[in-house]
Amino acid sequence: MGASMPRAESSTGGGHRKSIVSSRPRAPIPGDGTHVNAQANAEYGASKKASKNERRASVKEANAQYKEEVSNARINRKADRDAANNSLKATELDRTTAPPHVSH
Repeated sequence: MGASMPRAESSTGGGHRKSIVSSRPRAPIPGDGTHVNAQANAEYGASKKASKNERRASVKEANAQYKEEVSNARINRKADRDAANNSLKATELDRTTAPPHVSH
């Protein structure tokens, strides 16, 4: 009763396994492609940075265009409202200054 049995390790994990690959850093072997990976990583980083800058510029341009459209809409709305008020005032002025219409 007192002795405990060791647990069986499952194949999906659990125990410590020895790695076949050494964890020590190794010197690059000529022709093994490590410089290609470094170059690819640098190109990827540069491409990502350029893409990010393009997106920022695009968003900035879209925001500026939106602000301009909103400003123009406000100006147009005010102009329309002023035109309608002037037209209304003109028709009221015509009614008050014109002689009354006599029907026969």
